[in-house]
Amino acid sequence: MIILEMVLGYFGIAIAVMLWLITALASWRVFVKAGVPGWKSLIPIYREYQLFRIAWDSKQFLIYAGIVIISGVMEVLAGDTNQFSVWGMAGAVIDLGVIYYEVMLKMYLARSFGRSRAFGLFLYFLEFLGMTSLGFGPYEYEGPAGAKDKV
Repeated sequence: MIILEMVLGYFGIAIAVMLWLITALASWRVFVKAGVPGWKSLIPIYREYQLFRIAWDSKQFLIYAGIVIISGVMEVLAGDTNQFSVWGMAGAVIDLGVIYYEVMLKMYLARSFGRSRAFGLFLYFLEFLGMTSLGFGPYEYEGPAGAKDKV
């Protein structure tokens, strides 16, 4: 039984690595289509900054990064007590801001490639499939869609 669990565990890891590689290649292609060097899609925080530049606005990234940092601080302040606290509630509210920015980024990314807002939600929930579609599909980059809308 232990051998079966080990095989299934390694199989799961192999699938996760394969999905990561395909997503990385798709992201590389999306960046290249947008006129950004593909290697920038491989550096985690820099990737997010570049996605904001491609889809929305680099100033929005600063707001997003600030919200993420504040969210992390709130999580540390709330601790592991599993009790109701002001810090925990404040952190939960701030997490909604993080989710808002992530959803809007995906929607603007979809619109930057001529896709609908519904496709943006698809990108948010199933990024692997959405980025693969944008990267390897026939979609052309049309410019940052978020720059047209002043949120």
